[in-house]
Amino acid sequence: NYEGVKSDSSFWRFVGMLNGAKPSQLGKQEQLAFWINAYNALTFQLICDNLEKDGKKLASITDLAAGLVGAVSPLTSPWELEVAEIEGKKMTLQQIEDDYVRNLGDERIHFAINCASISCPKLLRESWTAENMDRLYSEGRFSYLSNTAENRFSGDTLYLSEIFVSFYPDDFKRAEGSVAKYVAKYWPNADEAKKISEIPDDDIQKLNYKWEIVSQKNKKE
Repeated sequence: NYEGVKSDSSFWRFVGMLNGAKPSQLGKQEQLAFWINAYNALTFQLICDNLEKDGKKLASITDLAAGLVGAVSPLTSPWELEVAEIEGKKMTLQQIEDDYVRNLGDERIHFAINCASISCPKLLRESWTAENMDRLYSEGRFSYLSNTAENRFSGDTLYLSEIFVSFYPDDFKRAEGSVAKYVAKYWPNADEAKKISEIPDDDIQKLNYKWEIVSQKNKKE
């Protein structure tokens, strides 16, 4: 509900607070929770700031390109837009993901951060903390692997999101030796999981990522 977010003063207070925060003074898990929350909030700030572009409703985060106020140049993707200044350093979403979230966490962070797109793991209705992190990781992973629009096993073929196949396969391979073995370990159907664990990664079929903006309207459709 982007219009609702745009008019929610508490959201904008939170985004403003990020600029004055001192995450480097926190412990590792607290830092990771901070950066996950920051990434998600700043992504939705970027969407809200550009909800209408050239008189049209923004259809996808990938439509954000050069010409935006504050855009870095040369700009190759929306993840290279400067979205905040934290501890005196100007930040892009790509920097937050690579330099902080992935550096501080493990493969499970891919079930935590959300790029405002339909194929992303679900954005949760609670903030991340050091205390709830393991629970939210597990809930997010289970929810995503249970979403047959993004990941499914049909016949003897495993169809997976590009998160597993194209974007971050090495992160999952480091955790369990192969993408298929990782997915099998957490697959919601035990009988299918046994078959999945024996599938070579080269035989996994990719389900194309849907970059349309995730919203209440799109969810219903």
